[in-house]
Order: sequence, then structure tokens, then C-alpha cells
Amino acid sequence: MLLISKKCLACFYKAILNCNFGAFGYGLHHAPEEGFLLILPLGYADGIQFNFNGFPLKIEDVQVKFLTRPSMDLCYLWTEGDKVKHWKNKKISLWDHSNDNLQLLSDHNQTITYQILTAISSRVPRDYVLE
Repeated sequence: MLLISKKCLACFYKAILNCNFGAFGYGLHHAPEEGFLLILPLGYADGIQFNFNGFPLKIEDVQVKFLTRPSMDLCYLWTEGDKVKHWKNKKISLWDHSNDNLQLLSDHNQTITYQILTAISSRVPRDYVLE
């Protein structure tokens, strides 16, 4: 399930892997060290851009970052902490009204928030909320 509005891009993760070996993603990217890989059902076909790689996010006081390029329908978040192993059926918000991840992401990509928002494809259902 994907949710998008002007203030939110969120999804439920597909898997959390305890990663201390192996390679994944395009280019067979290796984990930088032991940690956890969150696999999200969002990819470049949904508007997740290749240059998100390396962008850090904070999700519920857990520092994560985009790792490697997204595939067509998956992207990867990396964290060193072990708090995420207890995230069962957790909704992951890449941005929402309570933080400035969207602005920081657009700064990371040297663009404006409008371009990040309009890159989200029609594959992602819209949930419009009147305030």
C-alpha cells in the first residue's frame, strides 16, 4: 500500500534483512557494515530517483539512508541500529508534515520540492485530504 499527498509519502516495507554479507541492487552494492536493510516497494517507476542514493532520513529517531540505486519497483534503506528489527508492519514515511525530509531531499538533489513531488508517477495512488 502506498500513500501520497502533498505532505506525505509513505509505504509499508516489504522486508527487513539483517545484512552483514552479500550484495544487492543494481551494481551488486555491498552493505557498508553489519546492519539492517529495509526494502520498500517504491522504485524509479514510482518516482524514486537514482540520485536519492546516500540521502539520510530520520524515521522515528532512527537514522537511515538510501543505499544504491532503486530498481523499477524497489528501493533500499540502510541503518546500522537494531531498532528496526522490531518494526513489524510499520508504515515508513519518507516525508510528512512533521519534518523537513522533503526539503532536505530536494536540497540533496539540487532541485525544488515541486520537482520531487511531480516526479511521483501515476502508479502511486493519491489520497487527497482537505484541511
